[in-house]
Amino acid sequence: MPLFLVIAFIVFTDDRISKNWLISHFEVGESIRVFEGFYITRVHNTGAAWGLFQNASLVLAALAILACLAIFYFRKTWINSKISQGLMGALVGGILGNLFDRLSYGYVIDFIDVHLPFYHWPTFNIADCAIVLGAISMSFLYGRK
Repeated sequence: MPLFLVIAFIVFTDDRISKNWLISHFEVGESIRVFEGFYITRVHNTGAAWGLFQNASLVLAALAILACLAIFYFRKTWINSKISQGLMGALVGGILGNLFDRLSYGYVIDFIDVHLPFYHWPTFNIADCAIVLGAISMSFLYGRK
């Protein structure tokens, strides 16, 4: 199986497992402190990052589907090394993780809650981490060519 699909599967599965655990152990808004500055908080996000585009789940779902289709269509061009395979796999796995939430619930389940001394970071999830890691890393990888 191609590395691209393996990484996408791992990210999607880890995202689902973490969210299913959260659903079974936390009510919406419930929070626990893990250590100073780091909390697990159940949040339902109907928008995108930083709360942008609230209540636009269907539009965001359509964009996610288009992004995945574009990645699959252009994968032969974009995925030419093991590094880019892994990064694109992380990106697709994250997109599919949040897409699953949007289509199943009408919102994305977020729970990683970071409180920096100077800023309360918007709550996020494993899929978000994979999307950001994949997108930023691919930008650096292909931006320097």
